[in-house]
Amino acid sequence: MEISVNSYELLQIGHSEMERETETEEGQINNLNTQGDLSNEKLLNKKRKRMKKPFMSFQPKNIKNPLSMRELSDLIQISINPSHNSPYKIAVAENRGKLERAVAVLVPCLDPYLLLTSDKWVDFNPPSEMLYNLRECPFNRYLPKTANIFNSAALTKGPGAKGYVNSAFSAFSSIPLSKDRLDGGKEKGSNWQLEDYALSIEELTENSYPISPISSEWKTTAECPNGCEYYNYIAVDCEMCLTEKGLELARLSLLDGDGSVLLDAFVQPINPILDYNTKYSGITRELLEKNECLSLEDAQFKFLSFVYSETILVGHSLENDLNALKIIHTKCIDTAILYSHTRGPSFKPSLKWLVSKYLGRNIQNNENGHDSVQDATACIELLKLKLKKGPAFGKLHQDCEDLASYLRFHGKSHAFIEKGSEFDNCLDRIKEKLDFVFCPLNTLEKIYDVDSSVENIENGLALLDNQLSSIYNNLE
Repeated sequence: MEISVNSYELLQIGHSEMERETETEEGQINNLNTQGDLSNEKLLNKKRKRMKKPFMSFQPKNIKNPLSMRELSDLIQISINPSHNSPYKIAVAENRGKLERAVAVLVPCLDPYLLLTSDKWVDFNPPSEMLYNLRECPFNRYLPKTANIFNSAALTKGPGAKGYVNSAFSAFSSIPLSKDRLDGGKEKGSNWQLEDYALSIEELTENSYPISPISSEWKTTAECPNGCEYYNYIAVDCEMCLTEKGLELARLSLLDGDGSVLLDAFVQPINPILDYNTKYSGITRELLEKNECLSLEDAQFKFLSFVYSETILVGHSLENDLNALKIIHTKCIDTAILYSHTRGPSFKPSLKWLVSKYLGRNIQNNENGHDSVQDATACIELLKLKLKKGPAFGKLHQDCEDLASYLRFHGKSHAFIEKGSEFDNCLDRIKEKLDFVFCPLNTLEKIYDVDSSVENIENGLALLDNQLSSIYNNLE
């Protein structure tokens, strides 16, 4: 059992614009009162309503059990989507259209039974109610700043069943599709095209795709000349070796939509090789010595002779291939994003796992390493399967989408901080004034991993209290 110290209520707006608007409207209402013009009571009430700041309050009568991760994520939807109609009714939000920013904080190990680990805390009685006043809970002594910010706390339950627990983040970040979006926002029965699965610029950026040339070595795909034909889509896979300057291209494979090999060539890395990475790349010294190798520039030239800016590039974690090729191309379908990882949207499934699960065969199990032609072929097959089955196929929940996709659909800027990130990094992203930030804090988790003595737990709670207060203050 976990306690959620308002992980969903850590939602606060930047007040500046709203306060100026409120001051103006207060003046307008005062003028109405001063002039005695109260005939339009509806207008007056409407203006008063507009003056109110966003506010969310729990509905205790609807909270009969510990809150699930889906109920918590529903509160995020309430906060960022004014038109969202909550099916759970555990909270009521007023003037939510004025809420400018939201932050969700996940704190593993923040459990009400934490205070039972020492005789020093024997006066603590675990709450019998699902919702209780945070300021009356013994946590108030150890999280005074947090208790001063938030009025109440609710018990939550992790996902899973008897004997095992699933990923809390995976469950939290899985958003049920609305009825009108169960077919991806298209009319029922409409045909999905290749272009519908291509990554947006925002998705490319989020997944570390190169968007603009970094140096003179980089090339950009060009438009197909008038009168010429181009491949609708091409699958690519690259193998890399570790050199003194990092990972460099050592093999390039291109396949057309039918799986025919357009290009399969070895490439000589520019810098001295430190590790052929044979276990994964399949590249050895002998292979590079006995085969004719292209230079990086030659490899780029051949690549650009097949791939134009109109061509859709298909691959698995394509950002790695494009970085190795030093090529900018923004029309991409990535099978690592096309299909879900079982642990949720912050993880990407391996190509080996996807092929085993959806194509029913094994790849990459050769001691000689990966085969780039084989991997590119698998990407084509996975794409064709997706086109046949539809957008929900291969997703974690077929009637759901991940929270990042939900935010993109509603035009919300967002960031998901990686677990284990330094707190200052979390704070920096929050200061960017994004619409939504997910911030995991492993402050207490690290203490449990090292030393769970009473003193260390108290120190950890004090540090956590300062962190939560700092997050709140940086939202104002």
